Amino acid sequence: MLESEKNFNPQELEGNKRLIEVENFLVEPESNYDSLIRENRSRSTCSIDLNKDENREAYFSSYSEFLIDGYNTYKSLIEKPEDTRDDYDKENILYWETLKSKIAGKILIDLGAGEEKNDLRNLANELGATTYVRVDAFNPWTGEGSQYNTDTKKDLSKGEMIGETQIVTIKDDMLDFLSRLPEDQRICFVINGITEDIAAVPAYHRKLLHEIERVLSPGNIVFGKNSTVLRISHGLSFFKNLSPYSKRDEIFEKIVE
Repeated sequence: MLESEKNFNPQELEGNKRLIEVENFLVEPESNYDSLIRENRSRSTCSIDLNKDENREAYFSSYSEFLIDGYNTYKSLIEKPEDTRDDYDKENILYWETLKSKIAGKILIDLGAGEEKNDLRNLANELGATTYVRVDAFNPWTGEGSQYNTDTKKDLSKGEMIGETQIVTIKDDMLDFLSRLPEDQRICFVINGITEDIAAVPAYHRKLLHEIERVLSPGNIVFGKNSTVLRISHGLSFFKNLSPYSKRDEIFEKIVE
């Protein structure tokens, strides 16, 4: 648990012009992905019975905890004298300082955020994000059929704040939500553990990447762990990999071609 978590106080919303009202932020999509989303649901693990506790626990397992552990390691490493840091220490510090420089003052959208207990709301505040938007078709879980019966434009967090960061919860398929985002200079993305094991249709991942690239402004990033979108981003002309690590923990910055 990061140090920044605190209880929500509704009075904090008054006069705060940075807060996003989801209903006013989203736009009409340029592309309709309904058929692709239905195909992906029918062929993926999201078709399992999530009313069973053991199935939800398996489905909502999260790589986010590895990011949180990495950040906690970073906080301990920066306390070490510079002459005692090894190459791994230096890579870790560079990784997190790169993320902080890119996310501070931005909207961080977590695609397929998973369970609330594993999400990145506290980390988003530590990194200086003004808003953390958690998007997941199946969470929060409220019972049978709940993943399909919801207002996908409604913020389910109801104005929650963590430190200086607004928390927004959207119960929607991540591709559908992406398609309704405007191009915006404030947006960055994180995506963790979204592989073919979660979304079985290859075209679904390609369209996720297409929409991420559409929304990102030059200089903004998508990052995370163990996701197909990150794997297929290597070598693309509109992305530059900023990560100091050679094979993991990618940070892709959109660049002007």
